[in-house]
Amino acid sequence: MDDKPNEHLHDHLHRHIRERAYEIWQNEGFPEGREDEHWQQARAEFADAREEAALAKSAAPGGAAGSEHATPTGIADMAAEGTQRG
Repeated sequence: MDDKPNEHLHDHLHRHIRERAYEIWQNEGFPEGREDEHWQQARAEFADAREEAALAKSAAPGGAAGSEHATPTGIADMAAEGTQRG
């Protein structure tokens, strides 16, 4: 089995979490020493988006199969599956 798609998705998720953590850092006035807190907050936002999408998907007839990883929600799916900072 080819792991390249999984690597790509992991890299994509990591980039989005990093960008969101950076935005959080900027919005809070560039505080020092809170990198882990900002990272965890960004990951939690993706996980929350995943939960909301799952609820919406279960309520929608037919769902949106096949497009899961093309959206921020798809990225949140991976975050909720335990992708770690690194």
